[in-house]
Amino acid sequence: MSWNPLKRLSKASSKGSSGAELDEKTIEEYVSKFVRLERDTKKLHNDAKKYEDTMLALYHCEKKMSSDLASGELCHESPELRRLVEEWLGFASSMDSAVDDHLVAIRRCLVDPLKRYQGVFAEVQATLKRREQAAQECLRLEQRAERLSGRESTGANLARLSESRQALEAGRADLATQGALLAQDLPRWYAAGSLYLQPCLEALVHSQILHWGQAATRAHDLMAPGTCSPVEQQLAAARSLSIVSLPT
Repeated sequence: MSWNPLKRLSKASSKGSSGAELDEKTIEEYVSKFVRLERDTKKLHNDAKKYEDTMLALYHCEKKMSSDLASGELCHESPELRRLVEEWLGFASSMDSAVDDHLVAIRRCLVDPLKRYQGVFAEVQATLKRREQAAQECLRLEQRAERLSGRESTGANLARLSESRQALEAGRADLATQGALLAQDLPRWYAAGSLYLQPCLEALVHSQILHWGQAATRAHDLMAPGTCSPVEQQLAAARSLSIVSLPT
């Protein structure tokens, strides 16, 4: 919605009442707001898709880095480094399902809702386009009535003039009705944007908290300094049993 059709309606609506002028001003203000809102929504939608791709690329990169280190020359001569890298690789691999869940949440909480929300702008455009067409029709009827009023006052010309004026009156009434409805509907449509997007963003933030909290917990369990590996922990638990005698 990069255009403002109301700029072409000023002539057709200039003969309206003060209430019509107020409606026109309200409509112009909200059309400008919708133009900015559409721009920001498209940008946010593109950013959300980039965020989704970046999250996936981040974990792929982390797994590749840790895997390359584990199989590379750096870890061959350093058991401590190798253990650290293997724990890192284990952590990165253990996050596969959590990453998939978070990617689904990003799409459901932000990407898809933003795509659906952009349909509002097409609806606003269509409504404004219908009003623009009504205004152009009023302008055409007004010009026709002016031409007929300048002709000879014959019976046929007077009949045409009366018919043209009636059509113009009906057109102006329809245009005024559309303007009044738009003056009411546009603020409601605009306010609905925050009501629609706020729960989407809240759900995304909640998903992020769960995801990164889960990542921190797993990293602590697998890689905390001074802790044993899961296998070593199981062996230690087995040794503590009085019925088991394992070599130390």
